[in-house]
Amino acid sequence: MKQILTPAQKEESVYYSDFEGNVLSVPPITITIDCSWGSCMDNNKAELHLTDEEARTLLLFIKANLTPESIKGNIKFWEEVI
Repeated sequence: MKQILTPAQKEESVYYSDFEGNVLSVPPITITIDCSWGSCMDNNKAELHLTDEEARTLLLFIKANLTPESIKGNIKFWEEVI
């Protein structure tokens, strides 16, 4: 049997750009970095909240440094989204 002692409350939050620090008026693009076990950053995670333009700038930098094989593996994302 479950007896609720304290009812859940609706969460209220505000998002800030992790690049500019400005308050974002709409939910941001979230980019997550997840470091696997065995790497030099073993099991660390980071979550960035960015505007559309900030995310586009970051993703274009990443795309410019990817191998053609990596781009082909996610061609829809790299060719259509960006």
